[in-house]
Amino acid sequence: MDRCVVLVDAGYLLGAAASLLAGEPARSRISVDHAILIRGLRERAEAETEQPLLRIYWFDGAPDRVPQPEHRRLRVMPRVTVRLGALTRSDGRWAQKGVDAAMHAELTELARNRACSDIVLVTGDGDLLPGLMSAKEHGVAVHLWAVQAADGDYNQSEDLVAEADERRVLDRTWITRAVRAKELTGPCAPQPAPRPEIAAILSAPLPETAAAGAAPSPRPAEPVPAERNGSRPAQGGADVRRAVLGTLQLVSLPVHCGFSSRFQIGAAYMAPVGSGTYWRHIGSANLKATGESTMHRQTDELQGAQYSPTHIRATLSGTGSVEDASKALGISRAKGYDLVRQGEFPCRVTRIGRKTRVVTASLLRVLDSGEPEYGGARIARCTPS
Repeated sequence: MDRCVVLVDAGYLLGAAASLLAGEPARSRISVDHAILIRGLRERAEAETEQPLLRIYWFDGAPDRVPQPEHRRLRVMPRVTVRLGALTRSDGRWAQKGVDAAMHAELTELARNRACSDIVLVTGDGDLLPGLMSAKEHGVAVHLWAVQAADGDYNQSEDLVAEADERRVLDRTWITRAVRAKELTGPCAPQPAPRPEIAAILSAPLPETAAAGAAPSPRPAEPVPAERNGSRPAQGGADVRRAVLGTLQLVSLPVHCGFSSRFQIGAAYMAPVGSGTYWRHIGSANLKATGESTMHRQTDELQGAQYSPTHIRATLSGTGSVEDASKALGISRAKGYDLVRQGEFPCRVTRIGRKTRVVTASLLRVLDSGEPEYGGARIARCTPS
């Protein structure tokens, strides 16, 4: 029949228009007057094909295929049919699913039923090439429309361009009749000024800078912290930080506490913490040291409560996992498994099938005495009965 049909890939049309007008393919960067856009498509299709319009098919994606406000507006327009595919999020980007298949099915069905003499395709997807070739075989003239590329190059599949009977470009002038780039919001509001206590922290000199510029003055009311790594904290900066942190209701430490680096010495671990050197047996919840800092004491109290003998007896039966035992001993999960593989785990372990388990009684004895139970054996093996 001597009629024309327009198949519109909305993702391509609006995405390419956004790239052209706003510099990026995000549809959120443009505003669209759908009534003007549909009218422009109809008038141009009828003018170029010299055939009356049968229908405009609008193919788009929507979350769970639920029509969005723009789809509801389009559905009530005369001679417009909306077909929705799924819209899914992958790798932080939205992607249409099923839109190409729906366009291919509609294209081949129209050509097979000879419902029209001319089909206008507004798309750039090469997946429609088989449908385009099938329509041509049924005697339908295929017109391929493109949106002007932002970089002046093609934004369509070369195979589609090669197979189409006619190709036209919707230039910037035509696009801007219905599509506008959204104005960017004004310059970002200036960041609010930091609170006075925060500003004092940021403006206070660093210990290294203060130590290089002036010698620290002794404080009679507070002992001078011990030197660490050859540098002494500056009293001026420490005073400011202490006063400010007190305002913020935080714990003020007289020294710089870094990450505790543990290294094995016999059956115990030595952990440099705070201003002193702390000596701690494996799994011991109490640190025996001088000048123990509040931060580390509170941390150990929490860990000690979680992996106390009472907690272990209540949660572990005859055996426990290597991960739980490692946490109770104060070592990492990876270090625990390394010690198991080397046969040097502080507690007795047993392998039940493919699983390695730690004997709970042995774990409790190690936590109580602080002495490892290597026993000269590596890993005991047993077979579940």
